[in-house]
Amino acid sequence: EIPMIFVGNKTDLNDRRVVNKEDVAEWVFCDLPKLRTKVMECSSKNDINVREVFKAFLQLAKIPMPNDDCGLRRRSSAHSSVPRTRPNTLSPHTAANAPEPPMSPSSSLGQRLKPRSRSLIRRTSKKVNKVKDPNAEPDDCFIS
Repeated sequence: EIPMIFVGNKTDLNDRRVVNKEDVAEWVFCDLPKLRTKVMECSSKNDINVREVFKAFLQLAKIPMPNDDCGLRRRSSAHSSVPRTRPNTLSPHTAANAPEPPMSPSSSLGQRLKPRSRSLIRRTSKKVNKVKDPNAEPDDCFIS
């Protein structure tokens, strides 16, 4: 049992329609009644039903769908060990009386909410500074 989806595209060009959706649906459901099929229309130009075509395929193939609300997520390549705190968890009264945290040299440039990724750390740590000859021309090559 192979799932099949019959998709009519370019629904934004209804005036140039050659085959009616009803004709296709009648053919599919009369001639192929025992198969897992679906008839849809889409328009990539107007972004109509494009994602729904793929979701319908997942449904027909009985593949569990991921959550719709997650969308595309970025993944951090470095695992954070910095505890996350909310800055406004204190009430206004206790926030006014709370002492200011000491500023370290690393936090003087602004606190980073996320740590640097490991790939960036690797790239910067392996860079070697080039020794420049003060008498060299701008087009000369440097040996590092």
